[in-house]
Amino acid sequence: MAPSHPPVDGATSLRAAILSPAADTGGQGARFLDAARQCDPGLQLRALAGSATYMAFGGNEPWSYRLVQRLFDWADVIHVKTTLGPYKQFDKGRSRPVLLHHHGTAYRERARYHLEEAAHFGALSAVSTIDLLRFDPERTHWLPSPQDCDMLAARRAEYEPSETVRVLHSPSSRRVKSTDLFLSVMAELEKRYNCKAIVVEGAAWRDVLTAKARYADIYYDQLNLGYGANALEAWAMGVPVVVGADEATLARMRAVLGTLHFLPTTAETLYGRLEALIRSASQRQSEGAMGEAYVRRWHDYPVAVARLRELYDAAIAIKRHGHRYPRLKDARRGERRRVGPGQWQVCVRDGMWSKATESQSATFEKLHALGEPVPLPATGPIAEALR
Repeated sequence: MAPSHPPVDGATSLRAAILSPAADTGGQGARFLDAARQCDPGLQLRALAGSATYMAFGGNEPWSYRLVQRLFDWADVIHVKTTLGPYKQFDKGRSRPVLLHHHGTAYRERARYHLEEAAHFGALSAVSTIDLLRFDPERTHWLPSPQDCDMLAARRAEYEPSETVRVLHSPSSRRVKSTDLFLSVMAELEKRYNCKAIVVEGAAWRDVLTAKARYADIYYDQLNLGYGANALEAWAMGVPVVVGADEATLARMRAVLGTLHFLPTTAETLYGRLEALIRSASQRQSEGAMGEAYVRRWHDYPVAVARLRELYDAAIAIKRHGHRYPRLKDARRGERRRVGPGQWQVCVRDGMWSKATESQSATFEKLHALGEPVPLPATGPIAEALR
């Protein structure tokens, strides 16, 4: 099958091994592998996972002592998930550049330890969710979870209309996701409205995607930690998502993103939030469209792969400069860059790039073809975020 995204122009070759000594959290190793294949042929990735989960993301090779050992000779960068254990075991004086990639609870509970260990070994630290930046915002970088937006949008063609408004929920942990509260609220709403809660639990990833595409009119994620991969997939399909976070996380999201693309929900407002969406098809449509635009801007494959390359380059620079932590490429707010034919990004804060809209990319592409500079747009969503 032909790639759905144009590859990066003139990208230099770089090899990286993504090592998940346990499970591939959120399937991010597998997703980055797919994203690189589609968008950046010069970025050669191998992804290994020590164990499989019921989600069955696919793409990862099974963990093997000898294979990991060989990959340390093959790779330009070692990308380890959650722990530096494999690096300490296999690097053995090679002094390979290393990216340490954190995802959630294990990092929250021992953040200082992980940061000190990363500094000792000269590892660049990255996190997959914005809330985790709070532990060391100066030396920790956000690596957005990659999403194949074209594929996810196409899956929505499977949608099966129904007079009943269906609210889908697929918890990885009922406690973390406040599932009992959700079911209690839905039980009350089902007494008053033609709606139904659908819980998909313990199913493979592709089955969860099918359920979202076919049955979700609304997706409930969770109330405490901000959104995860499940929410991103629903948004990419144009499905409105009910999600919440604590005030500190919301403040950091606003600082990074410029504005929120969702209405934060709490335990106290959950009933009213779901009720409003159940009653209004137009609100469901507008919120779904807003969420889809957000995912394309920050998480789409070309954006995520370009960010991954930046972090790999920064990890290489740390080793080159004797464990000092250089800034990422000197990108300033408002700068543009071309990541593929017709594909452009805009720097919305120092070192953080966002996907330009289709119309903006078309304008930038015309100027690029004429050899003219690409100016900062005076209006539009990118300009708003830059003010």
